[in-house]
Amino acid sequence: MVNVERRHFCLLFVLFSAGHVCGTEYVETGKDYTFTPTVTGVMETILWKFRNNKVVEFEFKDTTWYRFGDRGHLDTGTGKLTLMNMMKNESGLYQSEIQVNGKLHNTAHDLVVMDGVSEPKVICDVFPEGITLSCSVPNPVMVEYDWSGPDRLTYTGQTLNVSKKTSLKSVYFCTAKNKVSKKTTQFSIGSCYPPPVPVGLIIGVVAAILIILVVIAVIYKYREKFKNCFPVSTK
Repeated sequence: MVNVERRHFCLLFVLFSAGHVCGTEYVETGKDYTFTPTVTGVMETILWKFRNNKVVEFEFKDTTWYRFGDRGHLDTGTGKLTLMNMMKNESGLYQSEIQVNGKLHNTAHDLVVMDGVSEPKVICDVFPEGITLSCSVPNPVMVEYDWSGPDRLTYTGQTLNVSKKTSLKSVYFCTAKNKVSKKTTQFSIGSCYPPPVPVGLIIGVVAAILIILVVIAVIYKYREKFKNCFPVSTK
């Protein structure tokens, strides 16, 4: 509902103002962002607003901050407004009113502050008909998934199906991305199968079992002699 309201406001702003810019812009949570107006020339006055409330004002060569003053910067030569360490609750409509040569120019910027993606994790499921690779990230927000792999493979989607005949040395790459970031992880098909048990370990285990069985057999065979070696006293 909020996004719809912002878009309606943008539409009205487009219809009733000149020199505007009205589109959705994105920034990652915690990063800095610079709003760039389209007007050029000697800035006589500058006013930036957020949700229709004043942010910073420049007139008579003086700059007055109403909010973001501790982490904002206004370039009075270009009209650019830079805000640092953006937070998600600072998403919304930002407007500028800049006077050049006595003429007022307006711009609008619909900003969305969103989290970047975490490193994706790949898991696999082996079925009789093939292998399915699944890629995911925790707390996904508008995430898209791209795959790449052997033989110039490219694919878009969260899951990828591959043949069981695929070499165990084959490596696939999953990239998770959204409007502000992307991260890639790699996955080897060999990870879908348990590692082979070393031959030496198998021989060692078998030898140990045989030795234990021999010891048990010897003890059982000579148990009577062992009893005579340790007579039980009676009172």
